[in-house]
Amino acid sequence: MITVENLWKSFGKNEILRGINWHQHKGELTVIIGPSGCGKSTFLRCLNQLESFDEGKISIAGVTLEHTKNRKHTKNERQKILLLRRTIGMVFQSFNLFPHLTALENITTAPMSIKHLSKSDATDKAMQLLEKVGLADKSAHYPSQLSGGQSQRVAIARALAMEPQVMLFDEPTSALDPQLVDEVLSVMKNLADEGMTMLVVTHEMRFAREVSDTIAVFNHGNIEEIGTPEKIFSEPDSPMTREFLKKYL
Repeated sequence: MITVENLWKSFGKNEILRGINWHQHKGELTVIIGPSGCGKSTFLRCLNQLESFDEGKISIAGVTLEHTKNRKHTKNERQKILLLRRTIGMVFQSFNLFPHLTALENITTAPMSIKHLSKSDATDKAMQLLEKVGLADKSAHYPSQLSGGQSQRVAIARALAMEPQVMLFDEPTSALDPQLVDEVLSVMKNLADEGMTMLVVTHEMRFAREVSDTIAVFNHGNIEEIGTPEKIFSEPDSPMTREFLKKYL
């Protein structure tokens, strides 16, 4: 479902990603962990082209983009980027809900404007998704009337409304009060159980250990090591991984 070859990304002279290679099968949930500034979020943003990458190749759900240095996007590549984004749902650390729209309206806006669903069909789909995330009774509420956990669950429902084949989560619980974290992680666990392909950047080690199929440890723009939760948490190969996990275990 996701293949990345030799992905490089720099901001000025600062190299953020240094030749990342990645393979993830359909239905797998992979968690990325690592210290701040190691490239985790930039990697996700490159996958859905919120950030362009400098060199390399990404392929997601059959859509492929390949860049070499100093080569500009062609019209065909720009069309591919739009197609790529339609296959990916992304949930951010901040909820990014439209404050002037209700929970229901936040979810129906993109399907109506981009997929051209009728208001009736978009509303039916949105209500199903609100039910899925446990918020059917909050459909008429505005973001200011929702808790952080509820807002993040609406954000997840909004991403799912576009029927993505891959879901990317960038620190989805880091802005939440501790008592609200579990309600968001529970929704993510249910998605994993349903077979959604997911890539999650998080510091929630219990979630990583209990739910993920694979854990990747990032360090200085490289993959330090990758393995099963049992391997990473019990017998990591890298001294850096062992030192990093001491902070959480």
